[in-house]
Amino acid sequence: MSDGDEDHEFFWVQRRTGGCVALSRAACTLGLHAAAASLRGDALGFVADARIDSEVVVAALESVMAGFWRRVDGGYQIGDA
Repeated sequence: MSDGDEDHEFFWVQRRTGGCVALSRAACTLGLHAAAASLRGDALGFVADARIDSEVVVAALESVMAGFWRRVDGGYQIGDA
C-alpha cells in the first residue's frame, strides 16, 4: 500500500544474488522493453548499441552498475534473460 509519500521514480529491486538495489523508473522500463524486444529477436537477452538511444543510455548504464546487465561487444547482455 502506498502512504502517499513514496518516491515512485525509484524502485527497490531484489538481486538474484541477494540484497536490493534502487533502480530508476527509466531503468526498470528500459529493462522490461529490452527483455521483450530480445525475445522477438534472434539473440536472447542481447540489446545492441544501435537500439539504445542517447535518451536512455544513462538507464542502460544504471542497469550495468546495478548488476542486472553487463556490457559486451556491440551492446548489452541482460543478466537474467
